[in-house]
Amino acid sequence: MLLVGVPKNIPIVIGTCGVAGTEPHLQYVTDLARDIAREESLGFRMALIYADQTKSDVSSWLKSDRITALRNVPILTEATVENATRTVHLQPLDIGQASANKRRRVFLLSTAPKTAFTFEAHTMRHRLCALSIMAATLAATAHAQNYPNRPIRLIVPSSPGGGQDIVSRAVAIRLTESLGQAVVVDNRGGGGGGVGAELTKHAQPDGYAIGLISSTAIVRPLMYPSDYDATRDYIPITQLTSNPYVLVVHPSIPVKSVQEFVAYAKANPGKLNFASSGPGSQIHLGCELLNSMAGIKTVHLPYKGTGAAYPDLIAGHVHWTLANITSSQPYIRQQRLRGLAVSGAMRALAQPDLPTIAESGVASFEVTQWYGILAPLKTPRSIIDQLTREMVKVVREPEFARRFAADGTETVGSNGPEFLEHLKREQIRWSKVIKEQNIKGG
Repeated sequence: MLLVGVPKNIPIVIGTCGVAGTEPHLQYVTDLARDIAREESLGFRMALIYADQTKSDVSSWLKSDRITALRNVPILTEATVENATRTVHLQPLDIGQASANKRRRVFLLSTAPKTAFTFEAHTMRHRLCALSIMAATLAATAHAQNYPNRPIRLIVPSSPGGGQDIVSRAVAIRLTESLGQAVVVDNRGGGGGGVGAELTKHAQPDGYAIGLISSTAIVRPLMYPSDYDATRDYIPITQLTSNPYVLVVHPSIPVKSVQEFVAYAKANPGKLNFASSGPGSQIHLGCELLNSMAGIKTVHLPYKGTGAAYPDLIAGHVHWTLANITSSQPYIRQQRLRGLAVSGAMRALAQPDLPTIAESGVASFEVTQWYGILAPLKTPRSIIDQLTREMVKVVREPEFARRFAADGTETVGSNGPEFLEHLKREQIRWSKVIKEQNIKGG
């Protein structure tokens, strides 16, 4: 970053000096003025700075129709600028050679006498390079101060209607109310969530494009070639929700607890099977993790989605699985499936009578489907902090929590560093399971 330490609400003037009337200089200041004119809302203005003897020449060509962008630009002399150093901070930056071997310079002036700007020296070979760098930095600062001033896009890596979409839209509605700008859900399914994840990664880091992430975004890069890493390529904002599963078995299996299930599976190695929603899915990895931690061996039967597995589960062709709490509840109530325990760290509000798998003898076992929000790298910290505050406030609202509790969804509302640690733990855990169980993508 070329410009460091720009304080809030300090008027900034960008000025240029050089040899008036030369064609290269005329074109340079014209383009410079036009760019600044487009950015007046950022809090800085343009002034032309010339030696005393050239001021009259400058005034004459300011009236040219070719440079209407300069008609209202004030003219300062170098003497005026130098005499004003007690009240105006002046920092020159050379940007190239003008005619007669005189150098053109861009100045930054501030009305704050003790303001200190830090520059890094660069050779400027292109006419507007200096402006673009300084304007980008000032723009980031000003935009962050006024954020948000236009709609925000929430990229969701799935089609409309699924769990990710439902949670995203609930968050978007509340954020729209709290931020005063529309938060628009942009569904970008495909590639197992990779399309949306990569779109978020490469979005402009200005706070106007953020993305939903799920546990799938951790697992997929471990199993397939991917252009993103959730722990490295984004700025975590918050974990929104956590969805535990319920360990269900067919009633024909003579067990009524996790302990009995583990003992039965150990007594019948390789004879039980489990269903998943596909190779490498969260359910697949969760069941393999239970195999590993409990010391049992059961056989994987992949299906094209959890819904496709239910008929075989109910018919007894499949013996067990980790099922979605909401979709499995009707079958559990009808005693067509038997719920043994939930997979979260705590008992689920939607199934309070069921213990956790961890408290049932498989210590430290925890598997959940979770959702969170990320921003592209280099998004200004002030914007990240604002989004974190607003999202955590939304997620922790009692009404928001009640809306999802019936579906087994538990709200989290962590901060960025906490969410990053969660992502890292998930990556380490699933990487180990994939290697130990030799799991391959379908």
